[in-house]
Amino acid sequence: MPDPVSHSPSVLVDGTLLPIAAAAAYTAPSGAGTRGVRIRALSLTTQTGAAEPVQLWKVESGGARANANRRFNASIPSDGMSHLFFEGAILDPGDAIHWVATNASAVSGTLEGWVMTD
Repeated sequence: MPDPVSHSPSVLVDGTLLPIAAAAAYTAPSGAGTRGVRIRALSLTTQTGAAEPVQLWKVESGGARANANRRFNASIPSDGMSHLFFEGAILDPGDAIHWVATNASAVSGTLEGWVMTD
């Protein structure tokens, strides 16, 4: 497979609060001319004064969330710092990042990466 000819750096998800029911945060575009997404990082930050549990998955196109697909089961500290996940991961067309937090309005997430095209 030849290297993609276009890498467009962008913010894919900007400061969104994680839901309390697991859901897709971002799905890599698919279709003619798309090659997937290279993730710079998913940055998570607590919005409360306590550590907050989160779960993160990388779900392949046509797949479903399952324990086998879970990538991270983490607690985001209340230190005011951004904590990075999925650094350098590749999403093929149609692959998705799913997420969930235990408490509403407790954790925000920003996903940055490069959408790769032919």
